[in-house]
Amino acid sequence: MSNLITKFFKHSFFYSLSPVASQIIRLIILPIIMTVVTPSEYGLITTLIVTYSFLIPFFSSGIDSSILRFYNKKDENLLFTNAVILKVILSIPFFFILNYFSNSIVEYFFTGEENYLFLFQIIIVAAFIESQVMIRFTIIRAKENPKIIALVNFISTVLSTIILLYFLFIEKIGFSALVYEILILSIFKLLLYILFLKMKFSFKLFNKNFTIKLLKYGLPTIPHKLQVKGLELVLISFINSNYSVSVTGFYGLAKKIIAPLNMLIEQGNKALLPIKINMLKENKNDELRKLLITIIIMLIVASSIYFFILKFIFPFLFNSNFNETIYYVPFIITVSFFQGIYYIMNTGFEMSEKQYLLPIFTFISASITLIIFIFSKNLIEVEYLMLLYAVFFAIQSFIIRIEAKKYFKLL
Repeated sequence: MSNLITKFFKHSFFYSLSPVASQIIRLIILPIIMTVVTPSEYGLITTLIVTYSFLIPFFSSGIDSSILRFYNKKDENLLFTNAVILKVILSIPFFFILNYFSNSIVEYFFTGEENYLFLFQIIIVAAFIESQVMIRFTIIRAKENPKIIALVNFISTVLSTIILLYFLFIEKIGFSALVYEILILSIFKLLLYILFLKMKFSFKLFNKNFTIKLLKYGLPTIPHKLQVKGLELVLISFINSNYSVSVTGFYGLAKKIIAPLNMLIEQGNKALLPIKINMLKENKNDELRKLLITIIIMLIVASSIYFFILKFIFPFLFNSNFNETIYYVPFIITVSFFQGIYYIMNTGFEMSEKQYLLPIFTFISASITLIIFIFSKNLIEVEYLMLLYAVFFAIQSFIIRIEAKKYFKLL
């Protein structure tokens, strides 16, 4: 058990070191950025970022989940080649469809201003590039070599942050710089992964049967990811139309300042997933169970400590224009906590051949959450609406255990 915990902490350390350090760096410079960005402008940036997150599953096509599931050292070039070809074939038509309807989308979300149309198109390109980044990132995850991931994340974040500050304070182009940074960061990551991960791409390795295998496993995960991101997009759209874009800015800033905690949870899951799959294959259920319980306890402690530290230092970080942000922080932390719980509760589902159930489970969870949202949106304050995302993860955790417990009993 001690060796297992040590392995998890070692992998989590390297997975988390660079992303969390990068988020801390951004947290440090965030008060500086907020001196030239208004709450309403940051609300528009938040809407674009949420839209970006919603688009990525379309471009990724679920292939990343297939890579992690079917990776083996012997066939890694076969896997890499077919994943690249599949993503390009499936994402290019979507790329052009998005660009064709971009005017209508911007008209709905951003009142059709020309500058926002250009920013939206940047987001589309960034999501497409990020989908290619994820192929190499996922292969490195499967190889259990988090040091490369840490190095790539750190270098790309430092470089993109320097360029962001240049655009903001030298070129003085305003909040658009925050959108440019998303694209620049994706480009840097792709170039660095190409440099550090030597893979052989060859059209001769294209295999029809293998691509079908990848699609059969990966495609059912797309609706799940879309519904998860879609819920947040619905929430953002509601806040924009019924409250103000400034409130969305407070929400976005609250997410940003708890990003180190959220990143720690997400990167911990990325470190945990290969370990879970290997242990389930080796039938080491008792050791895995103890590890997961330990992680739950750590999750509770980390979330509590982070909130109390943040509540103390927030007044010293940001100007009075953003004071309202602190009221949203505990609700966003609650969402991150339940997302972490979901990563624990789905243990065992990775071994199921019934991956088609995932979008069904997600649809049920999202539908219940939306019903709650519809009946409560005019009855409760906006900060409590943010908890609906946590409600979604709680419902999803309960439902997915129905299938997951067939392969692994948590308690």
